This record gives sequence, structure tokens and C-alpha cells, in this order.
Amino acid sequence: MCEIRQARKQDLETISRIHKKSYSKIHFTSYFSLSLIKKYYSYFIDNSDNEIFVFTKEKKILGFVVCGKNIVNQLTLFKKEQRLEILKTAILNPIIVLKKVIISIFNKYFNNKTDFYEADFLILSIVSSGEEKGIGTLLLNHVEKYGLTKGINKVGLYVRISNISAINAYLKNGYKINGYISGQYYMEQNN
Repeated sequence: MCEIRQARKQDLETISRIHKKSYSKIHFTSYFSLSLIKKYYSYFIDNSDNEIFVFTKEKKILGFVVCGKNIVNQLTLFKKEQRLEILKTAILNPIIVLKKVIISIFNKYFNNKTDFYEADFLILSIVSSGEEKGIGTLLLNHVEKYGLTKGINKVGLYVRISNISAINAYLKNGYKINGYISGQYYMEQNN
């Protein structure tokens, strides 16, 4: 039996393992230790403005989505409180940090940012273990329905311009590209 439910603290280990397995090496968080990834997601599970939903099949977690209001505040808090662990990760992966610095400099001076207004309710990430197709779409639909129950009429998200499969999936699900910043499209769907 399949279900989508709110994540619980005891799910953080599995969520962290799926993250570690599924995120490409483009994401700096893919270099985090499992314990740091677990701390990362705990900032969203312990916050009333955010939700983590998990997709389960026969009680096994196969995917998850992080969404909510004030996502940026939680990310900032995580970075501030975990800066030593993040620094340790950076020191252990100097090539990755150098790439990120070069990209950041390039984006600062050569990036054509477009102006757009960000929705109050954002999807931070949708991650699937890859064991079954369609989990991301089911999670996306669940978040949209959840948003409607909370009076949310716009759901937004950021996706790297190199993530063609995710962009296509979002376009298929009615999202439109509304902006561009730092190598990412900002996409949005009106509920």
C-alpha cells in the first residue's frame, strides 16, 4: 500500500540516505556527512512554517518533498548554526569549493538575473529513491493540494538550468518559468 504522510523525526535517517544517494555532485549538500544532512532536514521538520512529506510503499520511504513558507530563513539558520560542520565539509572537498567560488563570481558579474516575485510558499526539494517512476509527480500534486488547504494560491520552486528532466516534469505539471537567477530557473504554478 502506498501513502504520502508527514515525515516524523525517526524518518530523518532514511530521508538523509535518500538525499545522499540521489543528489548529484553538483549540489554541495551531496558532500555533507549523513549526520549533517540529518541536521539539515531537522530544521524543516521542527518548524511550523515548513513540512516534509514522505512517499511510502509498504511502509518503506521511497521519496520526500520539503516545502513551506520562510524556507530561506531556515536555510540561513542552518548555515549559521552549522557553519563549522559546513566549513569542515568545504576543507575536505577543496575542488568543489573552488568550482562553487568560480561559478559564484561568474554569476555575480555575468549573470543576467530577471526580476520576478517569489511565491510565499516554496518547494525546496523533491527527491525520489529512483526505485519507482512517478513518485516526484505524486509528491508535487500532494504539495499543491496541501497548499490549497492552507489558502496558498501560488507554489514556487527553483531548479538548476542543467536539470532538464526536472524542468520537463515541472512544465508537464503546469509550472511556468518566471525568472532566472544564479544558474537556476524560478518556476511557479498558480493553484
